[in-house]
Amino acid sequence: MRCRRMVLVVSVAAAAGAPSATSAQQPTVARFEQVLNTQLQALKPVGYTARTVLFQAARALPQKKGGYFPFEFTLTIHDYGPGNPPNRFYGAPCVGHMEKCGSTW
Repeated sequence: MRCRRMVLVVSVAAAAGAPSATSAQQPTVARFEQVLNTQLQALKPVGYTARTVLFQAARALPQKKGGYFPFEFTLTIHDYGPGNPPNRFYGAPCVGHMEKCGSTW
């Protein structure tokens, strides 16, 4: 998979668990991984029944002007489609790797 910038469409206050946007804090790496995993699961290709997202590294970077919270991550995505065993087609796995990609929250 090719790495490209991703922008998470989540309000900072909701993501950080803060009561309002004025008191927003840096989202945790665990919360970032959870939200990104949810978004990547939603992008599972048609015909594949399972998607596994394995984070190998994720870290928060210093906050940018304008209230943006950048993250850098490395992950592997494994998609699997069951195929049709009666026809001796036992599935179609697909593995992608995203290394040192950036995302802004």
